[in-house]
Amino acid sequence: MITSITLKRNEIPKKLAELIHSNQFLKLFGFGSLIVLVLSFIAIIMMANKAPEIIVLDIQGNKIETQGVPSVKNFIEKAIREYIKYRYDWTHEDVKKKLESAEVFITKSNRNGFNDSIQKVINFSTSKKASQLAYPRKIEIDLKKQVAKVEGDRITSILGARAAGSLKIELHFKSGPHTPRNPWGVYIAKEIELL
Repeated sequence: MITSITLKRNEIPKKLAELIHSNQFLKLFGFGSLIVLVLSFIAIIMMANKAPEIIVLDIQGNKIETQGVPSVKNFIEKAIREYIKYRYDWTHEDVKKKLESAEVFITKSNRNGFNDSIQKVINFSTSKKASQLAYPRKIEIDLKKQVAKVEGDRITSILGARAAGSLKIELHFKSGPHTPRNPWGVYIAKEIELL
């Protein structure tokens, strides 16, 4: 027994059109979801590359304006400049006072060694009437290594004869307590004069 199957060709386009029309909303929602997904990825990438914003709050939770607060590097640079002012800028008349003022920037564990080294400078300066002026030009601060590299000029005078030279030092620093004489809380742990 042979049966014949006949296709109703005129109904196929109509059924196909209905199927496409019923999936049209699904296509629109799928395309809209794809657009939202791409925009979300772009927003996530932009937020991941943006530096975090630090908001300072007081005890009551009110925002404190931080426009006048210097950056950490500027803060440390000011402390280093102050240390150089006392350590490398003196005359034979005030060398003892200046170098003793520089001592507040030295870590407690290194103060004995510092006192021994400055005693030699004090003795030489007072006997030879030596003086020194330091002009730091560039201070590079590496916060990860806690090192400050200082470059500048130095003018030394011994018995009236003056000589100019370069000032190149590497200062290893640590943070410590903030005191009236050292309000920055930056302490020198190691000092290396570079050639």
